[in-house]
Amino acid sequence: MVLSVFIPLEDFDMMTQSRRLFFVLLGGFSLCLLWGCGGKDPHLRKVTGIVTYQGETVAGAAVQFYPVDSVGEPAAGKSDSSGRYTITAASAQQGGSGTKPGKYKVLVTKKEDMPPDPLLIQLENKEITYKEYMDKSEERKRTQPMPDSGALKSLIPVQYSKIDTTPLEFTVEDKRTNQFDIELTD
Repeated sequence: MVLSVFIPLEDFDMMTQSRRLFFVLLGGFSLCLLWGCGGKDPHLRKVTGIVTYQGETVAGAAVQFYPVDSVGEPAAGKSDSSGRYTITAASAQQGGSGTKPGKYKVLVTKKEDMPPDPLLIQLENKEITYKEYMDKSEERKRTQPMPDSGALKSLIPVQYSKIDTTPLEFTVEDKRTNQFDIELTD
């Protein structure tokens, strides 16, 4: 029993029921203070949904909510392998998710992956040593420009990636969970 740390068990058994209840509540309150009562912000509302494009779910899409007014708070998330996303505000405490109620513009982006690094593949396959990898990487930095991730091809229409062109706008309501499925079209 948790309370045995505070009160010897034989003394606990001899207490009246109201005193036992008091100490049980005191112990629970103490644990809540120590562990943060779950760490979730009561002002944030859970926001989740599924991202689809051309009828197919989109895995790995970045979803960003930007407040239209000063009431909300920016939040972001990423869709999983089934296209489902959950957003989290910067102020969310550990283990919490969601954002504040309010009106939001929503951005969705997904770009092609960076091509694999041939040197890193050689290192992983043990075709070169770590020292050779580092030497060749330094040489490559001097002779070749770094790849630009901004030049990667967008896998969904670009209109969804800019505040002034996205047609997506949702209102997060003051309820426990808000579900916004995002259907992207050309």
